[in-house]
Amino acid sequence: MAFSSVVTPAAEHMLRDVVHTPFWLDTPQRPEASDPLLSPVTADLVIVGAGFSGLWTAYLARQRHPDLDIVVVDGGRIASAATGRNGGFVAASLTHGVGNGMSRWPDQMPQLHQLGMANLNAIVATIRSEAIECDLQLSGEIDVAVEPHQVEELHEMVAMAESIGADVRLLSAEQLRARIDSPTYLAGAYDEHGVAIPRASATLGGGPLPDAPGSASRGGPGRRRRRVRDPKGQEPRGGHEAQHEGLDPLPHGRRNEDAQPLVQAPA
Repeated sequence: MAFSSVVTPAAEHMLRDVVHTPFWLDTPQRPEASDPLLSPVTADLVIVGAGFSGLWTAYLARQRHPDLDIVVVDGGRIASAATGRNGGFVAASLTHGVGNGMSRWPDQMPQLHQLGMANLNAIVATIRSEAIECDLQLSGEIDVAVEPHQVEELHEMVAMAESIGADVRLLSAEQLRARIDSPTYLAGAYDEHGVAIPRASATLGGGPLPDAPGSASRGGPGRRRRRVRDPKGQEPRGGHEAQHEGLDPLPHGRRNEDAQPLVQAPA
């Protein structure tokens, strides 16, 4: 199918109010950016990247080693890359669907399913225990069939899910329409526990989250120091930014007993 590369006046009119910010971060609750990191920073543990993986690593490190001095460094702001540019849900699946996983790792799929569910449950438990206000909803997920041949595919998908211990059930057209009233849906496969919908959070335990660009803070006395440098061996300057994991700036050798680690929910 051919598409025109000419932008019509009607298209320009429809796009006039477009905002180039991920929906999950386009909220008044998002903290204001801090100043860039311009001075040298030392720490026991330096984590590069303030997305899901980096923040989760910082959080677990703080839980397991409360005395460590931890700094998270990022080239942008918290969740400014893939973490903040997603479909708005957190799924337990580590294989992008049971069918894809069974076609590649059939023997490992029961364990992969268990690991994925444990990961999602840990995220939900952390959001609750840290009182993170992110409008969390344990929504589940429904795959729908809009063509007759897709109904049979859903039957196969549910059978595969059951074989690895996943709690997925088939919905008839009537059962599905009781949830989503669309005449185009012929059947559905309902995974009640495998998906949650959080939104980017601006609070942790009722307090504001720090969001750079560029702040660096620490907590804990720390002994094994690492100086943060850029790839050329220079100290971080304006283009390099750092996020800390939720602790106020402290002098070396002092510990913040009331500090709480940072976790930012997606988005």
